[in-house]
This record gives sequence, C-alpha cells and structure tokens, in this order.
Amino acid sequence: MQNRSIFDSPPTKPLTLGAVMPGSFERYVRILEPGFSDELNNYVSWSRIAGKNNRIAHRLMQWEGITGASEIQPADIPGLGLVHPILTGHVSSGVFSYLLESAFSKYLYDEVYACVWEGWANVDEPHGGVEFKYRNRDYTKYSVPLSDIDKFSLKFGPVSLLWPTDESWCVYNDIDTIDTFVGGSEALVDAIKEIPEIETFDASVYQRFDVTSDQINIRSA
Repeated sequence: MQNRSIFDSPPTKPLTLGAVMPGSFERYVRILEPGFSDELNNYVSWSRIAGKNNRIAHRLMQWEGITGASEIQPADIPGLGLVHPILTGHVSSGVFSYLLESAFSKYLYDEVYACVWEGWANVDEPHGGVEFKYRNRDYTKYSVPLSDIDKFSLKFGPVSLLWPTDESWCVYNDIDTIDTFVGGSEALVDAIKEIPEIETFDASVYQRFDVTSDQINIRSA
C-alpha cells in the first residue's frame, strides 16, 4: 500500500508520459498493441513490422515511423500485406486476456476503478459513474470487477485509466495513441515483460510518447 495516492504525483513536462499518467510507481512498461495483417490473417508485432519495412525496432518507436502511415491508417508492409493498427485509445482483447491470466491474476475478482474519457460520447452509460478529472482531462469513473473489464469496454467505450483500490498499479491508454502503459512494482513489470505473447519495452514518466519521440524512424513529410 502506498503512503499517498498515486494521483498526487506532480506532472512532468508536456507530451511526456508523466504529464498524463500517475508518476509514483517503481517501474513502467510500454505495451505495443499488435497490428493485424490481412495477408497472414493474424496479429503481428511492431518489431516484426519494422523489420519487414526496413525500419529499426526500439523502445520509443512509433507506428508512423515504422510504417510510414498515420496511427489511424493501415499500411502496406512487404510480406505482411495491409496491416491495420488498433483503434486509438483501446487495448486489444488478446493483450488484456494475457495480462489477466498472469500479471493481474490475483486481482481478477476484485473491484477496480475504470475511467472512460468523456469525449468518447457513448450512447450507453452504466449506472454509478462519478465525474473524475485528472491531468486536465474529464472522465467518468466506475467501480467494476476486473474480470468484467473487457466486456465493460466493449459495451461502454475504451477505458483510459484503470487501477485497483490499493493503487498498486495503473493501466493507461491515451485517447490519441495505440500503445498501452502500465505502472507498478518491479515484480509486476517483470511479470508483464515475461509474457511471451506481448511486446513490451521499459518506459519512464519522463519519456515523450507522441510521434516525435521516434527520432530513429523519422517519417517523411
């Protein structure tokens, strides 16, 4: 249990992870949501996409840099055909299932807090939500069993912030990006990085996470 709320941490510089996500955890990890290849009829990792497209895979790579397309557009990649990115602000069901089966398994039947950004403007809204403002963004916060989060997201919109009542970890999905960040203990991050089906890189609250963070694969204008 932490001595103070994770939401009391001061923000870092604009466009860095700590400007939008709580910044008081021991470690952070970046999860790269896989693209879907029409040719293979399967999901493919960013590192594989980068390799097929003669780009370099590294911890700050961005979809734009490794594909040449915007993060809301599919890209034609040699040997993979048309590869589609996940929708911005979302976590794929596959990735979340792997997280539940391993790193978050002991919280599976616990109530967690799930925040949905107000800008999604969902037609259906569950009962019991309360207004929650964080880092200049407006959300609605709900208490939901962790085991139900995937169904909750599909019905009521993508969850941008997710954390347990003991505040020992937090999952963050920015509304404008197609990757996922998790903050937590050393042991939790190690457990996530050991999941072979998930592509991960160490992260920091001080790193930029917008398109300009990839200074190796620079997209042509």
